[in-house]
Amino acid sequence: MTEMEELQAWAAKWLGDREIPQEFLQLTAIQNARLKGGHERAALEAARPTEADGENAEKFLEYMQDFSDPLHCLGIKILGPESARGDGLARAVLDDEANAEVPHLAALLSYFLPAAETKNDLVYGYWLYPGEVWPPPVVYIDTEATFFTERGRTLAEALLADCWDDAAVALLGQWFADLGLPVTVRANAEIPDSPVRMDPQVLESEL
Repeated sequence: MTEMEELQAWAAKWLGDREIPQEFLQLTAIQNARLKGGHERAALEAARPTEADGENAEKFLEYMQDFSDPLHCLGIKILGPESARGDGLARAVLDDEANAEVPHLAALLSYFLPAAETKNDLVYGYWLYPGEVWPPPVVYIDTEATFFTERGRTLAEALLADCWDDAAVALLGQWFADLGLPVTVRANAEIPDSPVRMDPQVLESEL
């Protein structure tokens, strides 16, 4: 079984016969160093925010030189078939046997395709509740097994929503865009509200 076939088989647990979101495939390719580019300083100069943020932008440009891609710069790990064998929150999220003992959590997780784990012990994923838009909206779960809806139309935008420094948002947004992801925001305030229709917290209250 190829790496792609293994990922598709893993994701089918949540997606059924639907395709894996293209963004998820792109982020997986970035993490596995199959999709490179856009990290040279010159390519990011045009994304520098307003002059008022110039000092922060300069510092962040220097910081970014230590990383090969925006995911590592943000401390993000894209998840996949091997994640259940890890030692972070993703392992608990993917532990079907343990989660089955908490019926309402198991029900919520059945609509949640885990896609990314952050350095702050949050797991972001695609919310697949019936009737949601496609590509699916993004939500996240914390260490207390509480779901939250994050701003952003895509996973990349949702990950940027946690960056309150506009210099970071502008430069990372440009970096994602240079790698082919549909990210147009260049400031935190530009990140749109989530398109989610059934908020997971509302669903939990109804279970």
